[in-house]
Amino acid sequence: MSEAEMNAPNRQTATAIGLQHLQPFDESSIFDEYREIMTRSHEEQRQIYSEFKAFTDDVAAWVKAASQFDNFRSRKRIKTRLEWIKAKHGEIEGVRNEVVSCVEAVKAALSILGGITGSLKGFSSSVEDGVDGGAGSDGHGTRPVDSEGSN
Repeated sequence: MSEAEMNAPNRQTATAIGLQHLQPFDESSIFDEYREIMTRSHEEQRQIYSEFKAFTDDVAAWVKAASQFDNFRSRKRIKTRLEWIKAKHGEIEGVRNEVVSCVEAVKAALSILGGITGSLKGFSSSVEDGVDGGAGSDGHGTRPVDSEGSN
């Protein structure tokens, strides 16, 4: 006989003795404990979800407020820039009007002087050319006087 065959009756006896000491299996207590654990788990999940929902609602409100605040700041910045541009435009227009009135005064003075206007015919073209002048300018907004027109 083999060793396994000799130990087989001993195992059966030990198993039979061990089974006698086990209590009867109670399925209902295991199912009740499982239901209780699952109920607590669901409650914890609902609480976590409600906290998460409240947090996302707060974040959405913050995003909306931040967007509105940025829009307000942008509008204010644009309004300030437009006011500055309008003020500068007014200043430039005032300077332009002063220059135009000075040119008109010079033209009127030249027309009063009458005969001298022939020698200053190049003056109006130098004003149109600007400070640097065009061809023949000395770089200071004036032109050299022609020898023909000096009389």
